[in-house]
Amino acid sequence: MAWKQIITYTRPNTSVDWAMADNSCKDHIVSTYEDTGKSVSFTTVLSADELTLTKTRTFDSEASFNEYRNDSVIRNTTSDITSYNNYNSITKTSQTGDL
Repeated sequence: MAWKQIITYTRPNTSVDWAMADNSCKDHIVSTYEDTGKSVSFTTVLSADELTLTKTRTFDSEASFNEYRNDSVIRNTTSDITSYNNYNSITKTSQTGDL
């Protein structure tokens, strides 16, 4: 059963940059999850006012999502992004599950 993670970020204004994963993390995601079919899709949508960014990643199963969520590379990057977001007043909401 497919499993989704939907994360929505909201920034205070457009002069605040979005936090982004570095290239080594992106490469890790591609080789470990996308190329293996564990992550079957990834989309980003920026709102018309450019204040809200929604990222949706769909996994082939809950097990693949849990592997992704517990991956040390992902966890370290998430920690860095969270610190950046907190410092820059970017809020985050998330949903996960069979959405």
